[in-house]
Amino acid sequence: MGESRPLGSAGGMVATPWGTSETLRGRMLRPGPGNRAEEVAQNQRERIFGAMVASVAERGYTATRVSDLVDLSGVSSRTFYDLFADKQACFMQTLEAVFALGIEAAEAATAATRELSWEERLFGGFSTFAEIIATQPAAARVCLIEAYAAGPEVLALLDDTGERFEALARQIDLESPERGNLPPELLTAYIWALLEVARNRLGDGAAAQLPEQMDEVSRFMVSYQPPPQPLRLGTRSPAARPEDLEAHSHAERVLRALAVVIAEKGYTQTTIDEVIARASMSATTFYANFKGKEDALMAAIDGGGAQVVAAMMPAFERSADWPSGVRAAFGAMFSFLATRPALAHLMAVGVYGAGVPALKRRARALAPLGALIEGGAPGRRHQIPAVGLEAIAGAVYGLMYRQVRKGGAESLPALAPFCTYLTLAPFIGAEEACAAANGDGRGRGGGASDLPYRVVLSKLLEILNSEAASPAALAAQIGVGVEEVTEHLDQLELAGLVGLVEEREEGGSLVPIYSSETNWIEDHVWERMGLAERRVVSRQIVRVVTGELDRAVESEAFDARVDRHLTRMPVVLDEQGWKELMKIHLDAFLASIEVREGSKERLERSGEKGIRGRSVQVFFEVPKP
Repeated sequence: MGESRPLGSAGGMVATPWGTSETLRGRMLRPGPGNRAEEVAQNQRERIFGAMVASVAERGYTATRVSDLVDLSGVSSRTFYDLFADKQACFMQTLEAVFALGIEAAEAATAATRELSWEERLFGGFSTFAEIIATQPAAARVCLIEAYAAGPEVLALLDDTGERFEALARQIDLESPERGNLPPELLTAYIWALLEVARNRLGDGAAAQLPEQMDEVSRFMVSYQPPPQPLRLGTRSPAARPEDLEAHSHAERVLRALAVVIAEKGYTQTTIDEVIARASMSATTFYANFKGKEDALMAAIDGGGAQVVAAMMPAFERSADWPSGVRAAFGAMFSFLATRPALAHLMAVGVYGAGVPALKRRARALAPLGALIEGGAPGRRHQIPAVGLEAIAGAVYGLMYRQVRKGGAESLPALAPFCTYLTLAPFIGAEEACAAANGDGRGRGGGASDLPYRVVLSKLLEILNSEAASPAALAAQIGVGVEEVTEHLDQLELAGLVGLVEEREEGGSLVPIYSSETNWIEDHVWERMGLAERRVVSRQIVRVVTGELDRAVESEAFDARVDRHLTRMPVVLDEQGWKELMKIHLDAFLASIEVREGSKERLERSGEKGIRGRSVQVFFEVPKP
């Protein structure tokens, strides 16, 4: 974000489509016999284009000066202004030249593969795209990251170029008889998924990895089938209204004013003076809360993400099952953003103008959305590649960007069915994903209960941890339908959390009996499990514990006894301290087992019912702040 550093400090010379930064001056054509004026002018333009790519990729658009371009290209200032009106005009022409090279390469790749299947042609085009980025990371960074800071004219050019690439992909896609009815929103999502993965690798300095990963991403996205029914929005969008700057604190008022100004002018053109004027406060008050514009932006993204998550999660939790919960979450998120147009613009569009740090901050702020998807996904019958979730997030971000740019924040709710389908189809298939996408998010049809998905799961595991039971017995104890219980048991069995222990004959037929398989995992078994397997088990157990805590707090049982225990202690430990504290937890756990068994014997002798409780021990590493 406006960071300035010497050119080439990230690894020497910078490669551009017109030569390396160190060789641009040496490509000069001298006016005179044999060199026509048009050829000399074109040579000068191309050297300046190369200088623009090299400088903006290293310094950023805002920090790049005309003097930097003149110095790198070897073209005089007078010649520069003979060729271009100003820096932005030069930047626009540079982008157009880079885009023309990219489209030419994509068209050549598709033409060379005309005899192949539509899938292989599409993969070939995506592969060419990845190879260009890997070999020209500076030009790719300029187009996919830095260009968003250059003002509204450049954004319009980016939109137009994106649509041209989509049209090229659409021509190939239409060659498939099965995909001719693919909604245009989904094709947009596919292209943006590829762009976001590329943007992430460029931001991490890992463009060289892209060709290999792009094949995986493109095959994942092409594996989507068109929805069997048209995707539709079944609810009315909230009425649009101006952003309200009234807030509970000075800091929040600043953040709302910042979002409004960024929506009007873009992040780069926004100044602190404009923000404090819009917020009707003094500079002293602003700097009492924030170090500067970037600090305020990061706080705005954090706060915006927290508000989005707060709007989504209750809707998700109220739903009867995971697919309905995903639909409800997207519906709630987009409906909320439709009522906060400036915040919607910030999260969907404005972050791109602030560069990689802002994009990474948004990803972190909206991480609960990814956790929501992952939380329900384990055990589903369809599996996706590791990069699949990243591609889905990129597709959602792309649809949000395009929708806000074209229709404004008030049109965002129309995306809920498409984002739901994109999220669910890889896990549950096109038909079920389409049904959930076209639902209302409540999932009450088909005999589903009114109990939230997480509550049913936690109750199932709570019962099965103490006794084996049939689906009918479980349904009777929980108060839901047998069909719903059977569906949850299938998911839990695939996740390795419950198992079929026997089949009993009842009423002339065999009835399956299930029991929990999560009571104890031996250390040597846990150590052999991969990270993905451990995450599945941990996530499911955390879900059960969270469900039990929620019910205990809501029923007031949690605080009924004065002698209940609740402790949270942040620690910073060395390796020895970690092992010592781990041993304390293990010893406490083993002692708890002895207490439980002793109580069980005494209760059997006395005939008392006993006190139902939960003892939960958690000790874990946390990410760096």
